Parts: sequence; structure tokens; C-alpha cells
Amino acid sequence: MTRLLIIGPPGSGKGTQAVQIAKHFRIPTVSTGEIFRINVSHETPLGVEAAKYLDDGAFVPDHLTNALVKDRLLDADLQPGFLLDGYPRTAPQIVELDNILASQSHRLDAVVELRAPDSELEQRMLRRAKEQGRKDDTIDVFRHRLDLYHSETHEVVAVYAGRGILVSVDGSGDPSAITTRAIAAVEKFLATRVSHENCSDRRQRKTGTACGPQADRRRPPGAEPGPGGGTAPRVGNRGPAQLWPGP
Repeated sequence: MTRLLIIGPPGSGKGTQAVQIAKHFRIPTVSTGEIFRINVSHETPLGVEAAKYLDDGAFVPDHLTNALVKDRLLDADLQPGFLLDGYPRTAPQIVELDNILASQSHRLDAVVELRAPDSELEQRMLRRAKEQGRKDDTIDVFRHRLDLYHSETHEVVAVYAGRGILVSVDGSGDPSAITTRAIAAVEKFLATRVSHENCSDRRQRKTGTACGPQADRRRPPGAEPGPGGGTAPRVGNRGPAQLWPGP
């Protein structure tokens, strides 16, 4: 079961990459745009309320977005896993997503962040605007959207980086090459995470201590493993070693 989140600036091809990554891991893609469209078209109670904001070109408020996302994430087809696109965008939404997943004894496994130079993103958007005849997609409009993205997602990226589940991927160049890099990066991250968790479980059952980064943080500098899972500093010229209590 794999639960992923993808983040990327406008012009990064996030939607395309989301589909390819989800296909590889055999999980459904879920986007806030899709959630809004389905609820509005089906005229659900939440959809009717959301339509009032969408029709006016206004942002759908957090409390309503949260309710729509929660309703979707509780569906049976997403219990084996999903790739979430477009949510969360703010720190309060991170908390809400945590609560939604925790209510099902789930958690995010990894957050994929697509990165590319602003200059390349601008060229992509201008090329797409020309191909699709979208005269309203000017360079000034795009730069405003890019600035908004950076200001909105800065805190979100920082939170997931702090949790150690952020997987940054070079989003430059050919889309197929980006897909290859993204899948390889996520697979490597997930394998490493599972390995660390299995190692930690085995060692804690055997000695009551963790392994990997946790063990290094808990062991005093210069200390060696001691009997019973404790740690003792190396013997030097300052007298006999003292046993440090285990974690």
C-alpha cells in the first residue's frame, strides 16, 4: 500500500507525472480539481456549496476543501493507496490531512516535489499558450502564478522535509526522463524507509534500542555499544569507562 503526494510549480508537468507515477505504483490519482468537478457535476451538497465560489472565480475556503477531500479519501477504492495532487496547500491543511489519514490508521509514505528553474517553466508555459491559443496566459500572469505557488507551498515543503519524507526530483528536460527519475527516486526512498523500519523493529525487540539514525542520535559522542543495549565511551587516559544507560 503506497500513499503519495505530489507537489510542483505551474509548468512542471505535475499532472502528467502524477498519472505516470500512479500507474507505475498501481494506485489511483486524486486531484482537488477532479474532486471539485465530480461534486459540482453531481450536485452533491458539498458540490453545490463549492460551486458558489467556483462560479465567482473565488478560492474554495479551507473548511469546504477539507470536507471534500476527506469525503473522497474515505472511499473504498483509495484504501489500498493513492497519489494526491493539489492538496494540502497550507499548514492547516497538512494538519487536516494528518487527521484524515490517522483516523484510518494510515500515513503518507512520501511527498514528491518536482523542481525546475523558473526560466524553463516560463518557456514551457509560453509554448503551451501559443499551441493552445491561450492569449490570456501572458508572462506576467504566469509569473504571478509562480510567485503564488512559491509563497503557498514553502511552508508545506518545509514541514514534509522536516518529517524526512520529501523526495525532490529534477523536473527539467524531457517528460519521460522526469518520470524515470521520479519513479526511481520514490522506489529508492520507500525501500530505504522500509529497511530502516524493519531494522529498528528487530533491534528494539532484541535489545530495546533503535538502529540507524535513531541509534546514532541517542548514543553519546564517542560511545560504543555496551552490554544490555547500553553504551560506553571509549577508554582513554581519563580513567575507567562509564556505562551509559540504554535508551
